[in-house]
Amino acid sequence: MGQEAFLSTFRKVIDIGLPFVAVAAILGAVLFVRDNLTIQVAIVGLGMVALEMGTWKLRQQVLTNKRKDLALRAEGDQFLKQLRELHAAATAMKENDSAERHQAFDDARDAMRQCVERIAAMAGKTDTERASERDPGEHQRTA
Repeated sequence: MGQEAFLSTFRKVIDIGLPFVAVAAILGAVLFVRDNLTIQVAIVGLGMVALEMGTWKLRQQVLTNKRKDLALRAEGDQFLKQLRELHAAATAMKENDSAERHQAFDDARDAMRQCVERIAAMAGKTDTERASERDPGEHQRTA
């Protein structure tokens, strides 16, 4: 297993396991640590901080995810935005069937089609390959 695959698995284990460990620590402190109030409060406090780490997204800051294909991911996000726009245009057209609303729907649909074409062109290519397609001379100079 490569380092990136190991880190991905490790991130998933932390994401899933940390809340369970935190709750177990809090319950354990409350149920089993009765003699020393200071230790009990400290364990409960640490458990609560561990629970909040997921809410604050601290895991992503500590264990960064080295994503590849950022351009493809951005285009996927753009597709979701356009999907919302298409739905809004369709809903507006349903409420008031006018030429302007039909045009807005058609524009949203065309924008989605263009986005799908860009996604298809990007799929399976690295950032370096996409950069060399934009500037063929640049790839030759760096190779």
